[in-house]
Amino acid sequence: MLKFHQTLNRSMFVKLSQWMAYLLAFGIPWSNAFFHWGLYLMLIFYVISFDFLKEWRRLAQSSLVILSLVLFSFMIFKTVFTEAAFNYAWFDFKHYLKLLGIIPLVLIFKNLKECKYLFISLLAGIAVMMLPTLLDGFGIHHFIKLSDYIRPSAAYGPGDLTYWRMHIQHGFHVVILFSALMLAALYYPKYRIWFLLGALMCMFDILFFIDARMALLSLIIASGFIWVFYMKSIKFFLALILLPSLVLGSIFMSVNSIDERISSIYAESQLYFVKQNKDTSGGNRLHFWKKSLEQFTKAPIFGNGSGSFKHDMIKHHDPILTPDSPYSHAHNEYLTQLSHYGLCGALLFLSMILLALKQSIQIKDPWFSKAMFLSTVIFAMNAITDSSLHNPWEGWTFILILSLISITSKIKGADTTSSR
Repeated sequence: MLKFHQTLNRSMFVKLSQWMAYLLAFGIPWSNAFFHWGLYLMLIFYVISFDFLKEWRRLAQSSLVILSLVLFSFMIFKTVFTEAAFNYAWFDFKHYLKLLGIIPLVLIFKNLKECKYLFISLLAGIAVMMLPTLLDGFGIHHFIKLSDYIRPSAAYGPGDLTYWRMHIQHGFHVVILFSALMLAALYYPKYRIWFLLGALMCMFDILFFIDARMALLSLIIASGFIWVFYMKSIKFFLALILLPSLVLGSIFMSVNSIDERISSIYAESQLYFVKQNKDTSGGNRLHFWKKSLEQFTKAPIFGNGSGSFKHDMIKHHDPILTPDSPYSHAHNEYLTQLSHYGLCGALLFLSMILLALKQSIQIKDPWFSKAMFLSTVIFAMNAITDSSLHNPWEGWTFILILSLISITSKIKGADTTSSR
């Protein structure tokens, strides 16, 4: 009887830790408070359960977990042996502590159903994040005082319940939701109209209501992958890809804001290369990329260490980066890895992405498999213009995706509820 009671308590705390993980995932796109409460309570409940004592061997079976820990260990080494001042090194290193988040998630979740609930929690959080933008975009905010409920700033303090997202992070998450909904429309025909309606709202959000250039490109790439997945079906191609493309093509030609967003990429590049103008978003990034490559050549194998990007630019009195500037990375995760951790760190990071893509294909549930694949692709693309693993919320989304892929790629059998 005592053994049964202990087992019951243990399973109860594991279940509570799962519910807190759902809260964590729900909060990633839009709420610091929900995310942090979910994270801390998930860890507390799981430690109390002592479930890790019998499950820890599962970590050694996950190549994604091992890669994450190897990269993290190398980052520790390059934080101790770095050319940067301690405050710069610590600032960068603590942003990569999230790599350890894969450990409890892989231990706590054990089956496909639980993993799908965790991913759906993230999607629900993205939908909530979109609401203020959609209400504002459609003019409904005139009837609802959003300022009474939502702070109009990109605040990141742990006490903030809600906040506006930066365009690049907002767009990153919305494209993930768009991809999941489009795939769901194909695999769950009973609710197809609702999934397509949700995907349409995502398209409106990206095309008209935010100013994110990478989100626009990610939307096109994700749509292209969906077409490749289903190119055997002419009917699906016409209904889901060709006709919307014609409509969107007409919109592109007629809406100045979208045309300006696309043309600004070329214009800002020209300003930087011809006039050395660094004061635009594109010029700022190009300047950072150039500097990070210069730093990479100084220590190409092992890198210059955590915090070295900011340390070096301040040392040479770069006009963009000041000691009080929030920037500490190259606005490109691949180049941030190269300048900080050299080829060793960059190859480990790239290996995580490639392995995640490979293992996502092995997932037996077709909707979940392709949703994980596209989520990884979207992250890899965003990492070109943002240091996405360094970033709190893109990075945590990636850790969540890695964990889900690691767990479900090893589960045999398919989810019989998925059907085309």
